[in-house]
Amino acid sequence: MEQFIDAVLLRLDVTNHFSAQQLTTVRESLRTVGELYDIKPKGNEVMKYDILRPEGYKAYLVIKKAEGLSNQSIEQYKLILDLFLLSMRKPLEKITATDIQLYLHHKQIEDKNQVTSVNNIRRILGTFFNWLYQTHWIPENPMFYVKPIRGLFYAK
Repeated sequence: MEQFIDAVLLRLDVTNHFSAQQLTTVRESLRTVGELYDIKPKGNEVMKYDILRPEGYKAYLVIKKAEGLSNQSIEQYKLILDLFLLSMRKPLEKITATDIQLYLHHKQIEDKNQVTSVNNIRRILGTFFNWLYQTHWIPENPMFYVKPIRGLFYAK
């Protein structure tokens, strides 16, 4: 069921026009309605969404759950990380500080998110990459070079 929901959200938010809260609401609604149906993959998928979820990602969410984060917080982390990884489409160890900075810039300018929202995304990415680095999933932490967002940078 989760793969189905992820596939729907992926198609729904290809342009990143929905807020994290809106996507969480859609995810919960799909999960509720989906419990009434037996949904199975056809088996002729071009690319499984799970490919974009590396083992380090899965381990990180399990650790966060073990640390006592609420289900709502875990869902928020998962949504933010899913959208980020979908955007990157490259292995974790290949993601650079520049990739992250451009992603955050896009979230702020193109998606018109508030500075606080973008910094929340940055904070979650920071804890994720810091954990990956400390547990040797990646050789270096790209977030080391990504500073907090201070304001809007519109060109005049």
